[in-house]
Amino acid sequence: MAAAGITILYTLIALPRLGNDSRLRSLGTLRLPEPRELKEPLRQSEADWGYFSNLENLGFYSPREVVEACYRLNPQAAFDGNSLVDPHPERDLIDLYKLREGRKIQLPFTGYPFLGGSRIFIVRPDQQAVSEINGEGRTIWSREFGSTLTSASATAGHSVWGTLGGDILIQYAPDNFKEILPESLGLDSAQACIYATAISIDGATAAVLYGLDPQYALFFVDKGIGYSLVHKQKLAESTTRAQGAVFSEDGAYAVMGTEAGLLVYDVKERTSNLIHAERFGGGEVESHMEAWGKDSVAILSSVNGEKYLSIIRNGIMEACFKVDDDATGLSIQSSDSLVVSGSRFLRRYGMKGKAE
Repeated sequence: MAAAGITILYTLIALPRLGNDSRLRSLGTLRLPEPRELKEPLRQSEADWGYFSNLENLGFYSPREVVEACYRLNPQAAFDGNSLVDPHPERDLIDLYKLREGRKIQLPFTGYPFLGGSRIFIVRPDQQAVSEINGEGRTIWSREFGSTLTSASATAGHSVWGTLGGDILIQYAPDNFKEILPESLGLDSAQACIYATAISIDGATAAVLYGLDPQYALFFVDKGIGYSLVHKQKLAESTTRAQGAVFSEDGAYAVMGTEAGLLVYDVKERTSNLIHAERFGGGEVESHMEAWGKDSVAILSSVNGEKYLSIIRNGIMEACFKVDDDATGLSIQSSDSLVVSGSRFLRRYGMKGKAE
């Protein structure tokens, strides 16, 4: 493997673990009550309440270490701590809950919600079109893709979309897209499909997991007149599962899940490394990734049915340890705290000395 700006010097057994030499520390565990059905407009009563969400429920907890609310979550709903978008396809309606205002707005949409960068998107039921809506439910823009959407990522000002046909579309202004067609990339993949996407907060860099036989990790930069491919890594193995991908908030590096392990891309050096294939490679690995503060990425992984929380800081893995097997939710609370939750619990973690 070629030399890179990020060097991994330890092996899997040397990964720092919670309670050993990692700066990550436990902030406590809260048991979740039996979730209630969400019937009334949901309100986050206090600004200092934290939130949690996973595949089964969502809710809030207070600084008093009390779970203040716990609701059963529609598996098709999307929640980001500020807004809950709850679809009801049987009624051709979507309920939009504005948590800080305690309001519920009913929208005449059908489809699947996607939240990113405090933005609300509705993917059409056939997954070949998307609309962005504002907080009042009015459409900002809509786009037809001509192929099934397979991956998406969004920040406050940009979004990137990937399709089953291998098309990559980067949105950099309302209804302004840069389209990258698979035939323009000059790659030798037998099939074109997008399995992961990510875009930096400033929109300067985008990451894509592309194709099959072989599969590539691709990285693009905005050169003012459009996005250009500046780095690619050919992968020895291909995945057919959707994978996680995310940029650190400072835009210095990206992390992407692949069949061969976690891939870390150094934006300045334009180099990439695969790390810890023993833990993060293989067809039974799925990962949920979130940027955490300016320089870190938190990863909740399922590895052959076992769950792990990992922290990467400045491109280097700082912690990796097993969490409860029913953990399905990773919620970033602030630049120095996060929550992992499941059907029965939420566990809070923080990083000592972490920069705001």
